[in-house]
Amino acid sequence: LTRATNIKTPTFSSATTVYYYVCVDVADGEEQVDDNCGEAAVVKVRATVVAFVGSAYTDSLALVALFFATDGNNWYKRDGWLSDAPLSVWEGVSTDRNGRVDDLYLAHNNLNGEIPPELGQLDRLVRLEFGSNKLSGTIPPELGQLASLDRLILSRNELTGPIPPELDQLERLRVLWFDNNQLSGEIPPELGQLASLEELGVQNNKLTGPIPPELGQLKRLVYLFIANNQLSGCIPAALLDVPNKYLPSLPECESTDGTAGTPPGESAALDRLALVELYKATDGDNWIDNTNWLSDEPLAQWYGVDTENGRVWSLGLDANRLSGALPAKIGQLYKLRRLYLHSNRLTGAIPSEIGNLIELKDLWLFGNQLTGAIPPEIGTLAELQRLDLSRNKLSGSIPPHLGQLNSLKELYLSENRLTGTIPPEIGQLSKLQRLYLSRNRLTGALPSEISQLSKLQHLFLNENNLTGCIPSVLYDVPEHDLKSLRLPVCK
Repeated sequence: LTRATNIKTPTFSSATTVYYYVCVDVADGEEQVDDNCGEAAVVKVRATVVAFVGSAYTDSLALVALFFATDGNNWYKRDGWLSDAPLSVWEGVSTDRNGRVDDLYLAHNNLNGEIPPELGQLDRLVRLEFGSNKLSGTIPPELGQLASLDRLILSRNELTGPIPPELDQLERLRVLWFDNNQLSGEIPPELGQLASLEELGVQNNKLTGPIPPELGQLKRLVYLFIANNQLSGCIPAALLDVPNKYLPSLPECESTDGTAGTPPGESAALDRLALVELYKATDGDNWIDNTNWLSDEPLAQWYGVDTENGRVWSLGLDANRLSGALPAKIGQLYKLRRLYLHSNRLTGAIPSEIGNLIELKDLWLFGNQLTGAIPPEIGTLAELQRLDLSRNKLSGSIPPHLGQLNSLKELYLSENRLTGTIPPEIGQLSKLQRLYLSRNRLTGALPSEISQLSKLQHLFLNENNLTGCIPSVLYDVPEHDLKSLRLPVCK
């Protein structure tokens, strides 16, 4: 096929299935390029295209099919697409060293249309994230061919139809989120074969039928979110042991005990008021997506809001053009477990009332323009596991109260204007795995108590004004930047 260089490009429209044909004729046993793509030539090309399967070429065809199937000309970002540039410079695309597509991230990008089955050709793909778009139609079963896939996220679209049972072929899949769509049918019991699965989220759809007991085989499952559907029957007992779960109000199997209470109407009303205040304070009219906000629809239908028994448990408005200061009333969302407001234009101080969110596990406010001090009240959030305040303009010292966060696994405070010393109380965070304090104005010696963080995997402290010496045990942390501090090892 080395001489098959004549590539014909058809006229495209949003309703056209896209193909590229390499036109080849064979005459007298010798391969010749045919300038006129006749029907016979097309048939021959379809037979020989098999030679390209599993190549950067077929990857490019799959991406072109995606572009035209989802109205690519109206994407928010489409740099490089349909150009002669390497696929790795196309917006949202990453490739491995062989030029094969291994990452496709087009969330929040105004994709409008159906997911083309050609994506099943991307057999080196590790991550596929199309969340928060306008995708419609069904989930193509061809996605089950993506044998290398680790993350599959199609949340917050308009997808319909069933969850393809063919996804059971994704042996490496760890993360699967189809929440906030209009999916119907039953949860396929085949999903119970995904032995590597750690996160399964299909809440806020129209799924029916029983919860398949096969899901209890998922021994690595950490997140299970299946509520706000039309499921029936009972909840398999094994699923009640999943650490982070969002389950429907159904009884436990082989038990008469219910698993959820009655929605507290008055408290839910307070949640609504808090969200309305947030909308007004952060210029909600100019958010990228404010679907159903301020409407009479249930809170679960408001963009970025997830509820459990009527109460708001998750608020995800990241990269949504929020501007202005966070209102104090955000502290009324007492059942909130996840608060994702990162990558916006928020200003002002973090309200101390955030310390009222006693069930909070994730607090992500990074990538804003927040100022003022870190409120010490955050130290009262006993359930907090991940705190990310990096890439803001926060000032003042690191509150020693953070040492009370006994559940904390990840602490990110990099790229702020923090001053003073690193509090020794940080050494009390026995579960801490990641500590990022780089690019601040911290001074003083590195407290020896940090050596007590036996589970630490990442430690980054560069671009501060630290003095003294470095405890030698810290060099055993797998990922660190201690050499850049140019400080001696403690004797």
